[in-house]
Amino acid sequence: MSRFRAIFGPNETKSISAFYYEWKIYRNPFQQGILLLERDQDMVVGSISVTPKKLSIGGNILLGAELGDAYTHPDYQRKGIFTSCVQHCSILAVSQNIDVIYGRADPQLVSLYYRKLSYLHCSHLNVSTLSKHTNFMLALIKSLIKLLLFKRQEIPFIHLVKTFPKIIVTSLFSKFLSQKHQSFVILNVDYFPDDIDGYWGNKNRFVFLNVRDKTYLDWRFIQNPDQYQIKIAIEEESCIGYIVTKLSNNGKTGYICDFISKNDREDVFTALVKDSEKQLRKCGVKTIRTWSVECSSYYQSLSKNGYYDRGSNFRQPIIVYSHTKYGKLLLESKAPWHFTMADSDHI
Repeated sequence: MSRFRAIFGPNETKSISAFYYEWKIYRNPFQQGILLLERDQDMVVGSISVTPKKLSIGGNILLGAELGDAYTHPDYQRKGIFTSCVQHCSILAVSQNIDVIYGRADPQLVSLYYRKLSYLHCSHLNVSTLSKHTNFMLALIKSLIKLLLFKRQEIPFIHLVKTFPKIIVTSLFSKFLSQKHQSFVILNVDYFPDDIDGYWGNKNRFVFLNVRDKTYLDWRFIQNPDQYQIKIAIEEESCIGYIVTKLSNNGKTGYICDFISKNDREDVFTALVKDSEKQLRKCGVKTIRTWSVECSSYYQSLSKNGYYDRGSNFRQPIIVYSHTKYGKLLLESKAPWHFTMADSDHI
């Protein structure tokens, strides 16, 4: 798999080593994953993977899985390799008691999933890509452009006038305003505490949640062969939030990979973001990127703190296998999801 993946060039956000796939598939703490390789004699021509995860779907704990690593050899395009890999892998996963399969689709392939593979696009779910430049002036210009674009939504000009001073104050003084009266501390850690609540509050507030307990977090970020930076928020000796960041391979981009706070506390999340930004700036990154579900409290907090939505062309289409009970529930429900970069195989 590692040799086959190398055909497509280096990956900017994650490892493609043999150890990475061993960790992802064979060291999975929930169930051994599936790595399917299609061959033409001795040559690998296609791949797909299924990575088991413990999910909360509508408040029900079940074994779900993420579809990923979909690659087809350039010389074998349009020969049904991709379709064959996905079909076989999906049937095998369901036979191994996987209750729901989801994945991040290439926007160009969403229609193909619709037609042939029984994976439907969760069209009501908008997972947005947000960015922030570490250079103050660039960040300010981006914020102004965003405000000017609001004129298309018929927001009165007076709103722009009133909002402009707020942008400047927020950009210049946010580091002093955001943490002045916080009742918690933020720590850099190499491990997660033992008493972590995998739901981080009310377990029914999301229809989709990757259960973020210690087993999952240790496997995902500590045992992973890639390097992550972890910060946690502690209040009265309890962990009330965390954030995980990572550098791109060239060191120019910082990624906010994963985050959550207890009952989605905005003050905790904002403080974690600000602390992470300081660390990433010290590492010399030019841009910080993340994903967030549009209209979530996390999305709103990021927007307030200078992150701009890169628009519909950079949204992440999420697809779900429609031939399972819980897959149908996800596709039919309009309830909120919690979904970050780390919930995909993107990083």
